[in-house]
Amino acid sequence: MMRPHSTLLGEDAELHECQQRNLNSALAFSLLTSPKLLNADKSVLTEQDLYETIVQIPHYQQKQLQLLNKEDEDGVVEDNLEEFQKMYRPLIQNEFSDVMQINGADGSVEISREAWAQRKIAMMVNDNVFKNLQWGSISVSSFDPQAIVSKDEFTTDEKAKLVEGLLTGESQSNVEPLSVEGRLDRARDKILILHRNTKILLFMLTGPFLVIF
Repeated sequence: MMRPHSTLLGEDAELHECQQRNLNSALAFSLLTSPKLLNADKSVLTEQDLYETIVQIPHYQQKQLQLLNKEDEDGVVEDNLEEFQKMYRPLIQNEFSDVMQINGADGSVEISREAWAQRKIAMMVNDNVFKNLQWGSISVSSFDPQAIVSKDEFTTDEKAKLVEGLLTGESQSNVEPLSVEGRLDRARDKILILHRNTKILLFMLTGPFLVIF
């Protein structure tokens, strides 16, 4: 639900909060992995570039896995730019106002590359991403039994330590040191593999699949 969509359920405060956190995470993840920002000297990109990076989040990044990317995303942002702006501009102007700004004249987005700003952006990324940063581990956030849609979360201090490790390169395998975007891309791939394999397993347990085979 990182792109414009229709809501079938009625208003629910807890679901709305969960959705807003997911949008915050998508925006933060895109700022840390945008190809247009990989050059450390560049801190400006177009608003459309930003949303196109968000659209690419549920896509594999490893070359061996990219053949599994089935979605054709050409024109998604261009055809729905106003809807993307309705979703993300309020977040940019509120939650992210001290680390990024939109130039109303040309629609360019300027992002702070200072260390404190990068830390704040990284703190917005969902916990599940950080649970999949380490090489050789795959994790899915477990649900909190006290809440319907909430999951077990890191404390602020725990998250801050993980963010520091991500941005400084600490706690990495010495065998395969990666950049910030490289580690986030690897975590993304692991999450996609687990989620999509789970869908395949559930389908294989359904009646229609068993009848066919």
